[in-house]
Amino acid sequence: MPRVEADAATLAARELPPFAAAIAAGASTIMSSHLMVPALDAANPATFSRPILRELLRGSMGFGGVVVSDALDMAGASADRGIPAATVSALDGGCDLLCIGTRNTDAQMGEIAAAIEAALLDGTLDETEFAQASDRVAALGERLAATRRPAGTVTPAPIADAAPARVGTAFAISERASSLLAGHAPVALVRVETTPSIAVGESPWGPWGIPGVEPLATVREGDDVAALAAVLPAGSLAVLIGRDNHLHAVMPALVAALGSDREVLAVDMGWPDPERGLADVATYGASQLVGRALLDLVGR
Repeated sequence: MPRVEADAATLAARELPPFAAAIAAGASTIMSSHLMVPALDAANPATFSRPILRELLRGSMGFGGVVVSDALDMAGASADRGIPAATVSALDGGCDLLCIGTRNTDAQMGEIAAAIEAALLDGTLDETEFAQASDRVAALGERLAATRRPAGTVTPAPIADAAPARVGTAFAISERASSLLAGHAPVALVRVETTPSIAVGESPWGPWGIPGVEPLATVREGDDVAALAAVLPAGSLAVLIGRDNHLHAVMPALVAALGSDREVLAVDMGWPDPERGLADVATYGASQLVGRALLDLVGR
């Protein structure tokens, strides 16, 4: 079980400000995590913790939206108790909307529902709290349904001019990257696309979520990476932009194929592995705002 070993004062100064800012900005949902924070609750991970979810998040911080559990089929939530018991503990702790998993049979879902019903009947779950959770989830669904737009009609929110610059200060930029970017070579953006997963599906990410920004080329797992060399302008700096580069064979193959006759800059917009050397620039995120900051960095 991951642990955050910090005293309450450190937590208040370091961990809680992003949550306070999200609440102040009107966040509709906040997700719990299966981790221990002993200074707040020495007995339960956050997903099952009344002191963290009910007393701190709802009481002290005033969050009135929907608390979503992280996946309850994860070992940190249910390895020692099973998913049905984990759902009861999550609801009791303060979660409203339960993330169960993707491979549960109808019979298993029935067991989960039966466990919740039994907990309500024997008093393990408070009926009033359960009803409040149900109302919050229903209200969220109604509100989202009322604002849903047809595909392709979403207008991105404006980004303040100074915001990308602030975000860019959090990037990890190697000395090699700084040297290459100072060379003023034309930049050729290459999108290194990986296979979507249940956690990261088909969605715009990084600079590709900004209207009008398109890569010179897109490369996917299994593509002929050697053919890309003919597409890139002579003398250009190939900026290869991917996510979690060390997990996908296409990125090292690209670096090897292109690096023999041009300068190559590898950007990781996920969480890089420093030992694999596939992140000249690490952004630690792939939001539209982070993408804008990356474009500012490379001069686009």
